[in-house]
Amino acid sequence: MILTRHGLDAYAQSATVTVSNTDPAHLLDHLDKILGDEPPDPLDLASVVGNRTEDKYDHYLGDDLLNAACAARSLDVPAAFDALRGLRAAVAGQIDD
Repeated sequence: MILTRHGLDAYAQSATVTVSNTDPAHLLDHLDKILGDEPPDPLDLASVVGNRTEDKYDHYLGDDLLNAACAARSLDVPAAFDALRGLRAAVAGQIDD
C-alpha cells in the first residue's frame, strides 16, 4: 500500500513484493522519498484497504472503528519501513554492480 500510494505499480503476494513498469533507478528514487518522509498513519492506510471486514461482527462497525480494527490486526508500519529499507539496499546494490 505504501508503494502504490507513491505512484508505483506494486502488489504483494505471500512474502514477495512485485513492482512493475519501473527501472531500478526510478524505484530507488521513490524509496528514498518514502523513507525520507514520516511513516504513514496506520489508520490512513487502513482506510484504503479493499476488504477491511475480517472478524464476525466487523460489518456492524463504523468506518473509524473498522479502520482501527484493520490497522491493529493487519498493518505494521514500522516493520513495513524496515522491509522498505532492505528493499532499498537491495536495489542500490543492483545499481552499483
